[in-house]
Amino acid sequence: MGGSKLLDHYTNLLMVCEDYNSRMESSEVIAEDARRFGHKLSSWQDFSDPVYDECNGQWYRLEDNGTKTVIDAPDEGMF
Repeated sequence: MGGSKLLDHYTNLLMVCEDYNSRMESSEVIAEDARRFGHKLSSWQDFSDPVYDECNGQWYRLEDNGTKTVIDAPDEGMF
């Protein structure tokens, strides 16, 4: 685990369950999938990258005010 409280703002916060977080941290395969879906960011990564919600199959852009906007699926080459 890790992160920085300095980066805690709406466009950089995503709630995940303890099990998924543990799997992201312990498995490179799951970590790579999490990066593709916007669930795991590198410290240099732009927070405007889209986030995938697997429960409803939608891609979102996280907004500065804590809301989210449905967007079209990103190009495969983006990830």
